Amino acid sequence: MFIRNIAQTGIVLLLIAGCAGQGAKSFDDARSLEDAKRYEDALSLYEEAVSKEPGNPEYTRALKIARTRLARQSLDSAREQMNLSPLKYENLRNAQGYVDKALKLDPDNIEAKTAQETLNSQREAMVKKAEAAYAVAMKALEAREWMAALESFREIRTYYPAYLDVAIKISSTENNAAAYYLKEADRHKANDDINALVKSLELGLAIQPGNQQIMVALNDAKAGNTAAAALDKAAQFVNEGKWERVQFYLKRARTLNPTKADSDRINKVYSDGGTKLMEKVAENISKKALYSAYINLMVAFDFNPKAFKAPGADELRNQLISEMITRADDLEGAGFIGLALYWTECAYKVSGSQKELYQKVQGLKDKIKQRVIKKIAIMDFNPPTSNPDAGRLVTDSLLSYMTRNTSGDVKILARDILGALIKEIEFGQAGLYDIESAKKSGKLKGTDIFIFGSLLQYNVELNKEEGQKMVVAKIGVERDPNPHYTAWVNANPKPSDEERRNAPPPFLERDKTETIRYKVGTHRKTANVTISFRVVDVESGEVVITKTLKSRKEASGNYSEGVDIAGIPYQKMELASDTDLLENAVD
Repeated sequence: MFIRNIAQTGIVLLLIAGCAGQGAKSFDDARSLEDAKRYEDALSLYEEAVSKEPGNPEYTRALKIARTRLARQSLDSAREQMNLSPLKYENLRNAQGYVDKALKLDPDNIEAKTAQETLNSQREAMVKKAEAAYAVAMKALEAREWMAALESFREIRTYYPAYLDVAIKISSTENNAAAYYLKEADRHKANDDINALVKSLELGLAIQPGNQQIMVALNDAKAGNTAAAALDKAAQFVNEGKWERVQFYLKRARTLNPTKADSDRINKVYSDGGTKLMEKVAENISKKALYSAYINLMVAFDFNPKAFKAPGADELRNQLISEMITRADDLEGAGFIGLALYWTECAYKVSGSQKELYQKVQGLKDKIKQRVIKKIAIMDFNPPTSNPDAGRLVTDSLLSYMTRNTSGDVKILARDILGALIKEIEFGQAGLYDIESAKKSGKLKGTDIFIFGSLLQYNVELNKEEGQKMVVAKIGVERDPNPHYTAWVNANPKPSDEERRNAPPPFLERDKTETIRYKVGTHRKTANVTISFRVVDVESGEVVITKTLKSRKEASGNYSEGVDIAGIPYQKMELASDTDLLENAVD
């Protein structure tokens, strides 16, 4: 019996010894891997050792140190990605992987949690940056500002290539822009605007440098943009009698580095063209086609001033002037003063500013003015009972406006003259001026038009919206004991230097905040002006215009007390004065 008990005890001790040593090999292997700086492999063996001997404090402590070390390494890698410049979305994605790994290794790691918050902020900022650039690009697309749109899309691609459909947008924008500039090039080609044609193709090629269609079209356009080609165009329009186009292409030819032969050809076209035009003038005069003769003569002078010095040119000009003056005299005699003025002005231009013709032109203008000048009298507008000065203010504004903007055919009577007229005008029972009195007074004073009016509304409404806002502001930092540090101290009464370096911080810092209220407000002003007026033709006594006009102008301003400690600035109320707002409404 005794021997049996001894045997059983031995077996139990052997079992205990075997169990106690189950994790030793894994632990020793982990130490070796750790010495070789194979920390990932060491971690798995530490975990294996602890799983075999959960109560072994040495294994548990070593496992914790290994996890802390690997978490720190992951955080270092995350920070390295987050601190890259320029920062890309791919860097943030890589950093997120490292932070996730650190939190998995050490879920309570304060630095890992802080890194996660920073990473979230960086990601949010990058998304907002991409959103803003995308909005700018879309707005540029709507305005067909292709290059601006592409620049914004391409900028997004540099740091966030997977954002929305930016890759598709770049491709479609390039294709649409190329098609647009090719279409513009066709339009300019149809209008024979070579410079605009070349510019459109160059813009298209800047967007798609490899576009062969644009490249070929641009080379063809530049090859055809020569002095010789421009001269060929000029010769074509000479045959068609389109002298303005001839002159256009001759001027273009001179800007395209013409050869000596080209320059001789240009001079010959100018000389021959002037001669042909003067021959056409003689033909027009013989047929009494004075307007055509006048146009051709002016074109000839503009095309080649030397044509006026050719033999017989002076005689031809004098003949045309004589014919036009005769026609002007006939029209004046028939009472067509405006037409007479037109033909006299044409003769004056052909003459080269003869003094006698200038005087004749001025005389005809004076006759026309005597026919059309109107004298307008503006009576003071009746004011509202709440503002007796408002009527005069509005009248002054109307007088000032009409004085600035009316032509010489209209005269505004001065206020001192109006003062005398007002005394001669009686008030009707309805509070309006009596038309017959106005007519009589207007005749006495040589007035053609009276303007009467009443100011029905002239006020400013003020609406105030005031309240308070709240902000949680940081006013300091509080330090709390770190329970993880306390637990670490209890678990490590005599820590080594390496263990101290890996220890959690003794204190946790947190922001000390306070909720602060501050006043904000919005003031809105609305200026309302309503005017009723009528315009009386003194000669006929008729009210030719009766209208009621309404104007409404609004202005608003905001203010805020601000909270300096929270970075909310003080905002002063800035709001237009009642006077300025009413003046804007009157204008």
